[in-house]
Amino acid sequence: MERSRSSQSQYNRLLELLSEQDLALLRPHLQPVTFDYKLALCEADKPISFVYFLTSDVVSMVNTMADGSAAGVGTIGNEGLVGLPVILGDTPHQYLCPGSRGGITYALAIAPGRA
Repeated sequence: MERSRSSQSQYNRLLELLSEQDLALLRPHLQPVTFDYKLALCEADKPISFVYFLTSDVVSMVNTMADGSAAGVGTIGNEGLVGLPVILGDTPHQYLCPGSRGGITYALAIAPGRA
């Protein structure tokens, strides 16, 4: 039985996999936001304030080496989220995550003390 899609789950594949009941619990807390090109959604070794469920944006994960050089280590799109360390119980993010295209993303605020 196929269920109807909500606006939040329509473009993010993780949200789409949630049951209607679970999505209903999250929906009031998901805020649609739009970011400028290359704005960092999170920074290395900084607390994570939001988890971002991407829809039409693409985010690069960039690792900065001790000598200051940087390398892209991954890309996140509508199949994932930015802020996974919070969900896994870790606090800082190890990578800079700038948006690549700019687009609509759903932000979920992390409770103080949780990040």
